[in-house]
Amino acid sequence: MAPLREEGRDERILILAPRGKDALLARDALGDSSLTAHVCADLSALVSELSGGAGAVLVAEEAIPPPRLPLLAAALDGEPSWSELPIIVLLAGSRDGRSQVVRHFEPLRNFTMLDRPVRIAELVSTMHSALRARRRQYEIRDLMTQLQRALQTRDELIASVSHELRTPLNVILGWATTLQRRAADPSGTREAVTILERNARVLWQLVEDLIDVSRIASGRVQLKMAPVDLGAIVSASIETLRPSAQAKRVVFSCQVGPELPEVSGDEVRLQQVVWNLLWNALKFTPAGGRVDVRVRGIGDGAELVITDTGIGIDPEFLPHVFEPFRQGTAAASDPTRGLGLGLAIVRQLVELHGGGIDAFSDGIGLGARFRVTLPAADLEAAVSSARSTSEATASI
Repeated sequence: MAPLREEGRDERILILAPRGKDALLARDALGDSSLTAHVCADLSALVSELSGGAGAVLVAEEAIPPPRLPLLAAALDGEPSWSELPIIVLLAGSRDGRSQVVRHFEPLRNFTMLDRPVRIAELVSTMHSALRARRRQYEIRDLMTQLQRALQTRDELIASVSHELRTPLNVILGWATTLQRRAADPSGTREAVTILERNARVLWQLVEDLIDVSRIASGRVQLKMAPVDLGAIVSASIETLRPSAQAKRVVFSCQVGPELPEVSGDEVRLQQVVWNLLWNALKFTPAGGRVDVRVRGIGDGAELVITDTGIGIDPEFLPHVFEPFRQGTAAASDPTRGLGLGLAIVRQLVELHGGGIDAFSDGIGLGARFRVTLPAADLEAAVSSARSTSEATASI
């Protein structure tokens, strides 16, 4: 069974020598120079260790006779495309036989030969060079991994956007056709227009979220900073959502603390933050539940806490709740779930205001709590900032 890759093993130097004493001497010499080395008993052990991670291989020429070389060559051929493992070969013969040795080790591709006896300083220097080259390979590996993740995210985004946009568009097209057929039916017309409007708003919100993500990613979010009454924003947002809450039989309660300081922010963007958090709480709170909102002054700023009795958040998903295009499993059955961008946008907007946001939940079915902190307004700075638009940057 091949060893598992462990952290720190990617820079190991694997040593194979025909005599154990020689291998141990090489290991100790490399260890004195802070290099991690591992002695392999035979070629099969060396091949097995390769799958556990290696930065370079130090091998004596006579330790790999011609009939056994294909075993190592096959193992190296099985490495990822980015990998060209450095092989350092200690020559046993004279310089006259070097060309024959080169032909023998050609299947290993990336090998360097050192004549014996070799000075310790030369051996250590050669191994350091080999490891530097190996690190550059790891950088290529990491870039390839990032690219693969980016491509996967792109594909998931395209699939998600296609699905989410298709749903309201199908409804709009279907009811537009129905509306044409029921032109003489006033009640049918009103129903069709209501459904068309609702789905058009869903479509509009999806597009707005995508535009916001694009702006944030490219650093083009513009904040018009000024002193803002956070309590007034919260109260107005609750009143906007109260009809939806009453229709769902969800109770909204709001408590605004005394002497609440004004916060420094863009009023429109802070309204977006508050509305998104309240709508999120309402959407995932079942009928008969409640959403409690508290706003108060803390230290040199203000705190907004929204607590619901909704479906809660899985502890394993909680660390990812603010990541874009990520949604909890409980949201998968909700036709209004969107693209999973709302909380990601909220987090970025809060951070652009110099604030912070946290999410808490005791688990599925136990509700959730979101806490936002924002700095208090500096009157002189806010007045100056209000005269011009400040551009803030962030990335999702």
